[in-house]
Amino acid sequence: MAAVDLHHQHLQRRWAQEQGLVEERRQRLLVAAGRAAEALRERWPVLQGVWLFGSALDASSFRRHSDLDLVLEGLPAAAQLEALGLVEGVVDQSLADAGQEGIAIDLARWEDLPSHWQERLRRQAMALT
Repeated sequence: MAAVDLHHQHLQRRWAQEQGLVEERRQRLLVAAGRAAEALRERWPVLQGVWLFGSALDASSFRRHSDLDLVLEGLPAAAQLEALGLVEGVVDQSLADAGQEGIAIDLARWEDLPSHWQERLRRQAMALT
């Protein structure tokens, strides 16, 4: 019985440690997302907004392999791929500086979203600019 208790305690410590690392990653991503938003605004001053949404906003749903979800308002359609590359560069560098692996980025244009998604984002997303 004592061996089972020790094993259980060990698993609890490992889980708590992993949760701490996941939260550290999430916090680093929030900072990196802010930096990416600044870089986007410098590159495209016509941007009317950059919003973060999804699991990165919620520590209880963010996981080590969660992605980073951004919506840009006012980005020219032809610039979406370039904007994605810019965001990936900023975020990947920030993670690499901390010895962490990169993350998948989902980047959408506000103008391409259906109205029900726009309404949801108005309620749930965090403005970065």
